[in-house]
Parts: sequence; structure tokens; C-alpha cells
Amino acid sequence: NSNSIGLDGLAYMETAVQFEQDQSIPLIYDLAAIKWLQRSVEGSPVIVEGLTDLYHLGNRVSINTGLPSIIGWDWHQRQQRVGYSTAVTARRADVDRIYETTQPDEAVRLMRKYAARFLIVGELERVQYSEAGVAKFASMEEWDLFPVYINEKVTIYEFRDSHLATILRE
Repeated sequence: NSNSIGLDGLAYMETAVQFEQDQSIPLIYDLAAIKWLQRSVEGSPVIVEGLTDLYHLGNRVSINTGLPSIIGWDWHQRQQRVGYSTAVTARRADVDRIYETTQPDEAVRLMRKYAARFLIVGELERVQYSEAGVAKFASMEEWDLFPVYINEKVTIYEFRDSHLATILRE
């Protein structure tokens, strides 16, 4: 209940609206997806989620679940890992490419590169990236990408990499 006093750091998401690219994004749908991840995912699998400019909505899932993402908060990573700033730039470009490319094989190659298991497509990703790039995920089951959670605005896909499973068995 958002009217009760407490320490629930996610309570604000029940009513908050974030603006990205002049589009309003009610956070309640991300909240439901975050709660599903907290209940359903064991361990610390890598997730892929959309990136934004600093002090915006980017990294909202990794921040609120503790799950690792391909790239954390850009500026923090650059401050704390100065010698790796080119790697930070490369990781950011790879995440953007996963969402932007219309080529499923390229997205899969990049997800494999970082051993990513879950991919988030919510309103943020639809605002930040091209429609064609984001739309490809809905038809990538032949590439081992399956929807495992869906609400009105957010879909979470699981990458069940059969190629990786084959390598691990050998």
C-alpha cells in the first residue's frame, strides 16, 4: 500500500510517471515486471535493458532487482573504472545495437557475448529505440528467445541459448 509508512523503495512506482523523449511512461508496468523477476528468477543472470541519458529511467530493472546488466550506469562506470572507459563505451554501443538492429542473428551474437539471459522490452525501450528494432524480438523463438512474462506494457524474454547448452555439454 503506497499510503502506508515504510521502507519500500519501489512504492513510488505505483503512481509515478517518467518522461522520456517527451513520452510519458507510467512506472507501474515496470514495477509489475520487476516484482515478477524478484519472485521468479534465481541466481544472478545477466539482463539486457534499454539505456538513457544520465538521471533518467535507464537501468531501472537492474537497479531495482540487483540483477547484473551488460552496462551499469554509464557515468558511474566511467568514474569508477577510468581505465576501462573504452569498454564502457563499447558495451553501451552493444546494448543499443541489440535493440536497434533488425537482424536477429546480430542481436543473438551480442547477447551471447555477454551471456545475457533475459531481455526487457517495455515502454522505455519502445521510446528509445526504433520500432523495427524492438519488433524483431516478438518473432525470435527460432533464435531461442521466448517471452516468459507479459503485461500490458512490458515483455520479458528469456534467451535459452541452445548453442551455449551444446557447448557446455561437450
